[in-house]
Amino acid sequence: MAHPPQRFFESHLALRLSRAFQLLSVLTLLFPFPVNIRGAFLANNNLGQSHRNRVSSLVRQIAEPIPLLQQNTETLKLGESLDREMKGGEIHSFKLLLAADGFLHIAVEQQGINVALALFDPEGKLVGEMDSPNNTLGLEHLSLVAETTGEYRLEIRSTEKWANAGRYVVNVTELRPATPLDLKRVAAERSFMEAEHYSDPKDEDLQKQKLSLAQSRQQAIERYKKALADWHVLDDAHGETMTYYRIGANYRLLGDFDNAVESFDNGLKAFRNRGSEQDWRLAAGILNDEGVVYIRSDVQKALELFAQAKLLFEAHNDNRGLASSHNNVGVALASSGNMHDALDNYLKSLPIRKAEHQQSSEINLLNNIGGIYDSLGDPHLALEYYAQALKLWQESKNRDKIPVGLNNVAKVQDELGEWQEAKKKYEEALSLYGGDKAGEAATLVNLGSLYETLGDPEMALQNYNDALDLLRATVKDKRLTANVLTRMGQVDISLGKLDDALKDYNEALNEQAQLHPPESGQRVSTLMGIAAVTALRGNTRQALEFYLEALKLRREVGDRRGEAVTLDKLGETYTSLGEPQKALESFEEAVPIWRAVEDSLGLASSLQGIAQVELARGRLVEALKSSDEAVGIVERSRVKVSSQQLRTSYFATKQNYYELRIDINMRLSLQNQSSRHLAIALQASESSRARSFIDTLAETRDNITEGASEDLLRLQRRLQAKSIAQTSLLSSKHNDHEAAAIAGELVNLIRQYDEAKNRIRTGNLKYANLTEPQPLTLSEIQNAVDENTVLVEYALGDKRSYVWVVSPNSIDGVELPARDQIEAIARRVTAALTARNREEKNESFPQRHLRIDQAEKEYAETSAALSKMILGPLGSLLGKKRLVVVADGALQLVPFAALPAPADSAIAENQSVKRNSSSVVAANATPLISEHEIISLPSASVLALQRRELSNRKPAPLAVAVLADPVFDLQDERVARARGNGNQHLKDVAASGQAGTALSKPGAQSSPATSGTPTKPPLLATALRDVGMDPDRRMPRLALSRAEAMAIARAAPANQSLSALDFKASRETATSPELSKYRIIHFATHGVLDLDHPELSGIVLSMVDEKGRPQDGYLRLHEIYNLNLPAELVVLSACQTGIGKQVKGEGLIALTRGFMYAGAARVVASLWKVDDAATSELMGEFYKQMFTNKLKPAAALRAAQIKMSSHQKRWQSPYYWAGFFLQGEWN
Repeated sequence: MAHPPQRFFESHLALRLSRAFQLLSVLTLLFPFPVNIRGAFLANNNLGQSHRNRVSSLVRQIAEPIPLLQQNTETLKLGESLDREMKGGEIHSFKLLLAADGFLHIAVEQQGINVALALFDPEGKLVGEMDSPNNTLGLEHLSLVAETTGEYRLEIRSTEKWANAGRYVVNVTELRPATPLDLKRVAAERSFMEAEHYSDPKDEDLQKQKLSLAQSRQQAIERYKKALADWHVLDDAHGETMTYYRIGANYRLLGDFDNAVESFDNGLKAFRNRGSEQDWRLAAGILNDEGVVYIRSDVQKALELFAQAKLLFEAHNDNRGLASSHNNVGVALASSGNMHDALDNYLKSLPIRKAEHQQSSEINLLNNIGGIYDSLGDPHLALEYYAQALKLWQESKNRDKIPVGLNNVAKVQDELGEWQEAKKKYEEALSLYGGDKAGEAATLVNLGSLYETLGDPEMALQNYNDALDLLRATVKDKRLTANVLTRMGQVDISLGKLDDALKDYNEALNEQAQLHPPESGQRVSTLMGIAAVTALRGNTRQALEFYLEALKLRREVGDRRGEAVTLDKLGETYTSLGEPQKALESFEEAVPIWRAVEDSLGLASSLQGIAQVELARGRLVEALKSSDEAVGIVERSRVKVSSQQLRTSYFATKQNYYELRIDINMRLSLQNQSSRHLAIALQASESSRARSFIDTLAETRDNITEGASEDLLRLQRRLQAKSIAQTSLLSSKHNDHEAAAIAGELVNLIRQYDEAKNRIRTGNLKYANLTEPQPLTLSEIQNAVDENTVLVEYALGDKRSYVWVVSPNSIDGVELPARDQIEAIARRVTAALTARNREEKNESFPQRHLRIDQAEKEYAETSAALSKMILGPLGSLLGKKRLVVVADGALQLVPFAALPAPADSAIAENQSVKRNSSSVVAANATPLISEHEIISLPSASVLALQRRELSNRKPAPLAVAVLADPVFDLQDERVARARGNGNQHLKDVAASGQAGTALSKPGAQSSPATSGTPTKPPLLATALRDVGMDPDRRMPRLALSRAEAMAIARAAPANQSLSALDFKASRETATSPELSKYRIIHFATHGVLDLDHPELSGIVLSMVDEKGRPQDGYLRLHEIYNLNLPAELVVLSACQTGIGKQVKGEGLIALTRGFMYAGAARVVASLWKVDDAATSELMGEFYKQMFTNKLKPAAALRAAQIKMSSHQKRWQSPYYWAGFFLQGEWN
């Protein structure tokens, strides 16, 4: 159940959606909704907040010369009342004749306009002031004991320039000789107003007194208490009521809610026991403020207090008060999850605010409405409202609200995947909270959740702990405390800290037990966490008891969706306990609930459970029926996930659906000798990975808008998010009217969504093809390969793995061992192969030599074993044909070219599926590349998509452009030489007619000519940290890349090459339209593959320009996507440019995908950091084979690798030549 929002005064401090479901699969269905602390729609105190702004305004007016808008020459006299109209911003002035030591008391009744009083002596010195927190109705009292005889001046000032006209009645109630008690009254009023100045001081006053805002408010409370002591002596109920009110308001701002409530209660007691009916406005304000505090712990109590305040507002026709009441009721309803009714209340409040010209309250409503749209799953509309509110708060320099606005904007940016901007705003908000501990705690929770998303659980825990300290020390918000503890439990589970997780969950239960009303939804989320911990500890029977208790609670609160989630967990638990019948009953009971609440993904989960149980019972036909329906739902839901990161993670979590469908169909094929099921299994494999290329596009979707209107794209994402959120509303208790309204809204949303999707498809056919590809059928795959080519596609599974071999006229399927067995040996192969790249601490040269020798032996053994395992069973199916390999899992990191070719082994012609039929592989067997040309593909469907894109494209006119040997830092000798000769040796981009032209002359490195290096771009620095490199260290120059470039230029046809070296190997060159004129683009530089955040990956080009000035030389992945490179071939002769983050269902997110989207027909990249000299040697031979021997790229790469492996002893180890592979079109 979603956690209710937290609310503050008239603003919404939003807390981001928890992405706990991304942490680990065991938590995927723990919670019916992601834990969602949406913090604080700010309830309107209507008096306290506006009063503080008003006081600050008054102080400024008194301190500075203010022109009088209306000078009144009338003299006020004892017992006479004057009734006047006043417009917003006016100042009315009256005379008073006072004798020394005389006592004056003035009462001003406000009638629809907010006024403040100021009294000046005969010399124009301010001697008294008052502005009590009663807004536009009620009495203002001002007292004075005159020090001198003469003419005094009373100014009555409108505190709101924008206010509508109103009236006031001024009356001199007392004018007589002073008494000692009169002096105490004057002292009380002065202490009160002095406290007001400390409550909302100017920035310059804080700096002058060296106080923080929180410290200033603490001093305000001390001065209020001084005034309160005098009011007690005077037995002045009015003074006590307003002072208790202001003390409570300041405690609330400081996050001390216990003392705030105590002060508010004392104020109400003073009013009710001894107060005047004329002070009703003060009482209503206290009820409002106290209700705001109770929203955190007791929503029902808050609503009761708001209702009492509303009765007072209605009785006195107070429109402003009614607007506050509507706002605060909206806040309370929103905090309990009733978003539609909350929005109705906000919309009732908004026209009143507009009519009253209350801009401050209008801003708060904009913010609150943003919070509602955020809760209803419309982040883009929410961001519009939040951004408006933040901008207006910043313009008005509202210190209290600016951090709230920053938090809220950051929270939505966070949800939309704009993590860098979100993090920046969260941190800025934390630096601006002036004693608002509740707001600070909420933002700390948000920042912690962001760190969870970014894969940094330790930093997440640190922020959660900081928030917890604040919550326990000052804020006393048990709901938020319990939520934070539940989040901490989730993170601790992901870190394997099960004891800590259990401790967190138990503490959360203790906090939840003290909430009024009880938070059953939050409690059940915690119970589900405890059940998960218990299950992970192996105590499945006890976990079952927790799930049964959770199920009872779900049903009590009417949480239908949560009930279905818990039934699914019960099904999984019964399965683990070996009770398939009970498991089946639990899953089947969940199915109609999922259908009722229209949650398709939940339905898919239950159907998947049913399919697994039926498969285990051997009921293959029944299993396939449920599996097909589940996969169909996943297919339809894929396009509804629009967030950059969530679409990838969503599909990764659904790979088990495809694995199960593959397994069932392959079992049926084996059982029935059915070629139909064999073909369906292959198509299921393609369905699971046909999106790999497309899902990578989703990582940078905000930047991939070519040809599509941004408005249409935004509308599509907005409708997607809102549709999902609206569906969740059906999960809770609702009447038929609500259900019908929601259903109608969903129908309308679906219609709008389909229209938007069709408009985008019409406007950008390429976008539609990429985002909604259809996996290839068997016949289409067979049409994609030729007589000399076979497709070899692997699918790894938990219990069984499979491989298909497809030729134009046949399909064969072979069962292989489970994923764990295959990946264990595959990782040993890659570890042994790349041993040269590892640096062992304090390792001597002989020790390193010995370690590498041992690794060579390990490679010979493990590569033979892997070949036997995954190639041996294929026997004669491969022949001597070209192999198009679609690998899976850890096999994507294996260089198939270097695996030993298996000995001939026949597979029985009459058997389509055969288990582990393998052949003996000799340790000294020739590499597979000697017998086969090998191509890599993420999926066969990607090839078909790519061929459609390239079908009508004309080749570029020129041969090859090379970017090599960039300048990485100011210490490079080339920088000093460029400065020394006025850059004369640095030439502009050469005309394509100058064959092999280098754009700058070679130069060897020597001692640094300058100190310091240019600061690396922030995203490059982040990526370097992610891959374990020190961003402050120099990047080594790739000197041999210059020789590589020269060799390529020599091999290229005359007048057909471009060499961009030194400073010209830059982002500017890489992104220049000039590169689109070349058929081959070659990058010989460093590549950075960030496995944690692949969107930060990129290529490092020159970080310094010709004049020695630092520049951004980092070509990022999203920039690569947006390049226009219609190249026949892109070669990434850089470090590990072919690998990246491995995610189920999409393969490896790598730079290769980016260049393929940019237009490259094929990409050559590397699986590991290859020796610089070996790379230069291989690339020289590769280009010679293409340009001199006229081989196609795939054949040329094979020829170069064969030559290095068999004819050059120095490079015979696969480490030197097998790292490079070709992905894409082979023709």
